[in-house]
Amino acid sequence: MKKEYSLNGQWQLVWNMVGEKKYEEVTWEDTINCKVPGDVHEALVSHKVIEEPSIYCNSEKCKWVEEQEFWYKKEFMIDSQKSEDPAVTMSTNLEDGKRFELEFEGLDLSADIWLNDQYLGRHENAFSSKVCDVTNKLKEGINVLVVRIDQGLEAVKDKPLEKMGLMWNNTEPYRAWMRKPQYVYGWDWTIWLPSCGIWKDVMLKEYESAYIEDTFIYEEFGNQIVEDGMNLTLQLDVTVGSVNSKHNLESIQSYQLECSIYSDNRFEERREVGSALIPCNIGINHMVIDMEQVQLWWPNLSGNPYLYDIEVTLRDLEGNKIDATSIKHGIRKVEIEEKELNEKEHGFTFVINDTPIFCKGANHVPLDCLPGKITDAKTIKIIDMAKECNMNMLRVWGGGIYESETFIRKCDEEGIMIWHDFMFACGFYPDFDEEYHESITEEVRQALLRTRNHTSVIGWSGNNEIQEMYLNVKGSNPDMPFYGAKIYKELLPSAVEKYCKNVIYRESSPYGREDDPAGIDEGDQHIWHFTHRPNYEHFMDLWRYTDFNIKFLSEYGIAGAMNVSSTKQCISEEGRNPDSKEWMLHSNTSQDNRILSNMIDVYFGDHKQYSMERFIYLSQLLQAELTRHIYDELQRRKFVCSGVLFWTLSDSLGIHNWALVDYYLRKRPVYYYLKQSQHPLKIAFEGYETQNSVGKKEYKAYFRNSPEDIAIWVINDYREAKQIDVVYQWMYFDGTILGEGKSSIEVKANCSEKVMMVPIANHDFKPEKVVLVATIIEDNKIIHENHYFFAPYDKVEVPKANIEYDIVQLGDDCIEVKLISDQYVWMLFADSDKDVEFLDNAMDLMPGVEKRLICKGKDIKYSDLTFYAMNTITVNK
Repeated sequence: MKKEYSLNGQWQLVWNMVGEKKYEEVTWEDTINCKVPGDVHEALVSHKVIEEPSIYCNSEKCKWVEEQEFWYKKEFMIDSQKSEDPAVTMSTNLEDGKRFELEFEGLDLSADIWLNDQYLGRHENAFSSKVCDVTNKLKEGINVLVVRIDQGLEAVKDKPLEKMGLMWNNTEPYRAWMRKPQYVYGWDWTIWLPSCGIWKDVMLKEYESAYIEDTFIYEEFGNQIVEDGMNLTLQLDVTVGSVNSKHNLESIQSYQLECSIYSDNRFEERREVGSALIPCNIGINHMVIDMEQVQLWWPNLSGNPYLYDIEVTLRDLEGNKIDATSIKHGIRKVEIEEKELNEKEHGFTFVINDTPIFCKGANHVPLDCLPGKITDAKTIKIIDMAKECNMNMLRVWGGGIYESETFIRKCDEEGIMIWHDFMFACGFYPDFDEEYHESITEEVRQALLRTRNHTSVIGWSGNNEIQEMYLNVKGSNPDMPFYGAKIYKELLPSAVEKYCKNVIYRESSPYGREDDPAGIDEGDQHIWHFTHRPNYEHFMDLWRYTDFNIKFLSEYGIAGAMNVSSTKQCISEEGRNPDSKEWMLHSNTSQDNRILSNMIDVYFGDHKQYSMERFIYLSQLLQAELTRHIYDELQRRKFVCSGVLFWTLSDSLGIHNWALVDYYLRKRPVYYYLKQSQHPLKIAFEGYETQNSVGKKEYKAYFRNSPEDIAIWVINDYREAKQIDVVYQWMYFDGTILGEGKSSIEVKANCSEKVMMVPIANHDFKPEKVVLVATIIEDNKIIHENHYFFAPYDKVEVPKANIEYDIVQLGDDCIEVKLISDQYVWMLFADSDKDVEFLDNAMDLMPGVEKRLICKGKDIKYSDLTFYAMNTITVNK
């Protein structure tokens, strides 16, 4: 049996220059309170030692923190008299043959540990736990635990760099030696802010007699067809541990293991669907349970994310319960299909339960620039937002953190597939160093054991962009060694094979072929040519993303500003100028932090002519429209292209960046556009591209000289056929109809097909004043809407619009705003300085057609809202 006692909560903190004091020299008179888990910056902010680093230019004022070491102290009580005093951490007897362990789940980074003046050891890896046997070091009464910690640079500053410093993102070249989140040393989407602290849980563990040490649940599908209702044998490897050293694998069978499997009570009444009872030894014990009429785990919108509740109990021979564990487990099969498309190209399709799945979603980076500040509540909220946005996959990026139990469990529950990088990104990692190799071997083992029962984790990538980076650097350094190659080619694949079953391993992301890892002919792709490569022939010609015959776009980003409300929250009033230092600190670093200004210059003229509010709106319009274009076009090609993952889902601080949802959990317009574009039943257009460099110059001549008809496609991601109506109108912005059509069709399951043509030839119209709108109607309800403009965005002449509104109070904290316009309105977006959640937003208004905006927030009022649109608008009661 095992028990756990938390040592989280309030600790004491002092600090000094790194190496200035020894343990016995530290004094504790002038401590400040700090929170564990957390980061030292939080404590320094709460005690007004530094200003909040995520706002204004404050991050530049706290660089002195990097030169400090921090001393944490925690006192806790042990009472053998079974005290009920809440201050007592453990009510237990220390002298009856038990084993006690002290576990730190996360120390960032270089840490030394003492308990009751006894040195317990050192730890140098923020991604793995540190476990200390303290059986003979605890005492009854008050125990004192001390941890010395620094950011980690001191321990590696004398390590050899050789040519390792040629890596990308090399402002801190020693980051590759430090096993901690790499992004804290600055990236093109976040600031330089090195983390430090006890960033995860601290626990005391008590072991008595035997206990369940580990449970691994898996399936072996063989050649059978995987489908709901199949019969299946579930496999369990249960490791039983013991504090008694005389127990070994050859010992007599002294215990029993019982397993009961229950149905998912989210989808049906809870009932037992399988069970087994076996005698067991100390060590690994194998259990087999036959299951009938299995319900499979499916990705979001492909079926139910069904999770069985599996309870494993350890009993003695008399049937008395000794220990127990419960695991939520879904049954699913994962493969990657790389079908030959032609003699040159191969597809790249995730196949779940023998069904090809078009993967729609985003890349995920840590939710705070200081990982210790990330909360479970924020984690759950962001996964809810991903599901609401019709996503079915998140890629966890390799320069951040191995995601938390909360994150992964929530993805299990919501059907969000996780494609997880190991924590290596854009760097050359010292695989030649034996101590380093041992550290990451243990790191990887722990990561895989922790996540392997989670159904949502369907695959691992060895790293982020390192194979691509190596070939890039080797081009000008022919003798460049591939530092880290042994990690991705030997250590990681063997570890995945050893500890996991039914998951995918890829050497890197992107990865196609050894000699061309970033190529588009096979594998997955990261496309950054248009914003990160000034010498590229189509640099900043952003509508050419779809010129590439992409197979799986696992990373790409279109930048856009934060909402006005969020800008006000992190940039001072004097800094709210796109050319100010403060604004640029809160902008991503591509194109010298001026990517938004450059985008507006290209597509709407000199950015300096616009107010801050208009600048923000135009950048968000470009981000939303371009993102929809890319998703629509690549989904139309399914399964030549089989996935699109946006960079990124969220941000680590308030920043004008690529994210769909900002640091304050406000959704940008692109979020709502993508929610529509990722709908499992949607419209896409195939027609003349007016927004690329050629179309912008030649669109007038094209539409004047026998243009081709515009094709309407329907993409159906459901696993069943759908009966729908497709309706289109192309019209002037005042509602004057140029042409319209309707078709009732059955769209085949899981396919993309052309369903209608819009005849535009032989019409005399002015492209700048016309829009094509098409909708899908299912069961008399509009479920998807899309638009097509006939002119470049800066030439579109949307008129001034008068919008009438009405308010319906849906509750104390919810209102519905009914909106009707006399003209077509392009991307009407509501923002608020308050904490308001919009059910839908960033919508177009058709002349005379009511749209509804539902707003949720404490004491929400209409006056809390601010509306923006491409049109000049007047909103009247």
